[in-house]
Amino acid sequence: MSADATAAPLTEQQHEDLRSLLGAWALGACPRREAAALERHLRLCPDCAEEGTRLRDAAGWLSADEPLDPSGALRQQVLDWCLARRPAELPVPTWGAPYAAETAKLDALLRDLGPEEWQEIVELPWHGGTDRLRPAEVLSHLAAVDGYLALSLGLPDPVPAGPGPAAPAAG
Repeated sequence: MSADATAAPLTEQQHEDLRSLLGAWALGACPRREAAALERHLRLCPDCAEEGTRLRDAAGWLSADEPLDPSGALRQQVLDWCLARRPAELPVPTWGAPYAAETAKLDALLRDLGPEEWQEIVELPWHGGTDRLRPAEVLSHLAAVDGYLALSLGLPDPVPAGPGPAAPAAG
């Protein structure tokens, strides 16, 4: 008898959690560990297996040559249309547009990170070498750099210094 056949039954919440991964799985965008758990579940759950097959078939209709993300031109058209209807309270100066675009990409990426991905370590090129960091460490670095940039522009530091380490006791 296989290990799958002797697995403990799932709770409704566990079942729904696995079912919610079907779309990402069908597109091949599911993290490895979650994909493995879902594939074990698909062997035992005919309803999810059927939906998974339908989604995989539908995903096959998407052209691999076409990116799922909208083009930068489309993004700009949407922003221009929105700003024409209601101007920004604080418009982004022309020189800040590339920074704003990269910030928007980072914001979208961070919204999609799951708990496991926050713990993954990546190697980043850094001053002629590489540095191994987790996403929170990268964000801390970016916030510090933003602080320097803000101060150089005469703006307040976006992340003001909090209480530092306690001073050593006088001996």
